[in-house]
Amino acid sequence: MKRFFFLPLILFSLALFAQQAGSSAEILWNGIWYKGTIIEVKDNQYKVHYNGCGSNWDEWVSASRLRNVGGKSTLSTPTAVPKADPSKKS
Repeated sequence: MKRFFFLPLILFSLALFAQQAGSSAEILWNGIWYKGTIIEVKDNQYKVHYNGCGSNWDEWVSASRLRNVGGKSTLSTPTAVPKADPSKKS
């Protein structure tokens, strides 16, 4: 019976983040949320571009690493300190 409880929760989580190409989003990278843009969507994966970074930082991510700008994620926000900053990549 418990597994049926999770299905509505999963569907609700996906509905909270139903983004399309061109949408603004925040992307989780090494414990920090960065602003960016979704540039492509394919098979429940999102190709993202980090604002202020070169296209060499563009990557495919799952919805678990995305949230609406200024919004709350369905996951708790990690407190880890990043080892690198995508805006500093050369």
